[in-house]
Amino acid sequence: MKRLALSALLFILFFASLSAGRVAAEKQGGTETYEKLAFLPLSQWKDTLLRPIPPTINFCNLTVAFEEKGDSLTLTFGGTTQTFKPSPEPAFFSFSKDGKQYVMGVFHTPEGWKYFNAMLAKMKEGKRVVYGFDLNCDGVYFVPGVDGLIYPGSHCVVPCPEWPIWMGDSLAKIYPAQGGGYEMKLEKMKFPRAELKAIALINDFRVKAGLHPYLLDEGLSKACRLHAAYVAANGADQIDTPYEERPGAEGYTQEGARIAPSSLYYYFGDIPTAIHVMLGHIFYRTYFVKANINRMGIGFADPISVYNATKSSDKVDDYRYPILIPGPEQTIPYQSYYKSTATVNPDPRPGAAGCGFPVTLTWDWGERPELVEAKFYFVTRKKEIPEQISASGPNKPATAFYTDNRNIIAVIPLNPLKPKSRYHVVIKYKVNGREAVADWYFNTGKKED
Repeated sequence: MKRLALSALLFILFFASLSAGRVAAEKQGGTETYEKLAFLPLSQWKDTLLRPIPPTINFCNLTVAFEEKGDSLTLTFGGTTQTFKPSPEPAFFSFSKDGKQYVMGVFHTPEGWKYFNAMLAKMKEGKRVVYGFDLNCDGVYFVPGVDGLIYPGSHCVVPCPEWPIWMGDSLAKIYPAQGGGYEMKLEKMKFPRAELKAIALINDFRVKAGLHPYLLDEGLSKACRLHAAYVAANGADQIDTPYEERPGAEGYTQEGARIAPSSLYYYFGDIPTAIHVMLGHIFYRTYFVKANINRMGIGFADPISVYNATKSSDKVDDYRYPILIPGPEQTIPYQSYYKSTATVNPDPRPGAAGCGFPVTLTWDWGERPELVEAKFYFVTRKKEIPEQISASGPNKPATAFYTDNRNIIAVIPLNPLKPKSRYHVVIKYKVNGREAVADWYFNTGKKED
């Protein structure tokens, strides 16, 4: 089977910070400002941005003529003609009609030439930038479930949601502005500081991995706060079990008891370390990288934090599976694995905390994958050096304690990863008897003090 399109996943490189206020789409000649992308903006969401070259290209409701000679591709629209040759980077065909500028991206893959809609509307205020993608080329942006957007500080396209958009410590609503373009209003989220810090760290990791962010759920968070207080009052990290509440014990509530069995816990008060530890753990990580969940509850009662990701909605985003962590072209903070000391008993990681940040493939709909083969490379000076790994899957679990490996395929580097480095992952697997290959790259950030 040919490689997944993941090998073609390149991401927009831009960095922006968050601020509050009202944002209007930039305008130029009565229309939104359209950007020509430097990189192909794909994510783990859908492959709608990359389409095969069909007999006739219909791009944004315009027919673009093309001709293929060998590996070269020539595009023509009106008086504009341009020829492209295969390249590791996408190329762009720019043309105008009726005073409007169009940009079509073309990319050569082993399967042949493909194209994507490179037009996007940019909303900007100061250093904060939000990009909206008209994925179906109907001239309308920010349509929930149809179009895509890029969050400030992220590098990849995620679905435009039906609910308010997470923006740091605020929620945003985007709507058409009078006279054209779009406007955005931000409203501060009213949650305790520790919970906002936790969801910001979780969502920052998610959107950079190509997943949509979670929203904090007030009811679920209230139950998590109550249960965190119960755990803190009954022994904290020495509690007999955090997975139930006993009637009559100090702090018992029905709300806390309800979410206790399905929650995740950290006992030592440091929210950033809690998130980094759990993202660095094979099984704990799954709480934070679900694709079929839209809302999360978080509660903090010093020193206990409680996390619950069991609440969804009637509509969930349609992701291409499996979910790859780290995401394609994601740069993970070095401390996310440098400080990953959390364990389960028995720990499936050889050497436990001495290993590198684990790479995982997860499925959210009950699929049972089979691990076939895994390879892991350190990339330096255009060379790829094999790294020692331990690979674990449902059919080849690293520990007999988890006989199904919780339906996760994990590649565990036996040595800590290097800071500011690039890695290549190739994992062959089977789902429902069909073999597939996940082939992608990710990066590590600088070493934290």
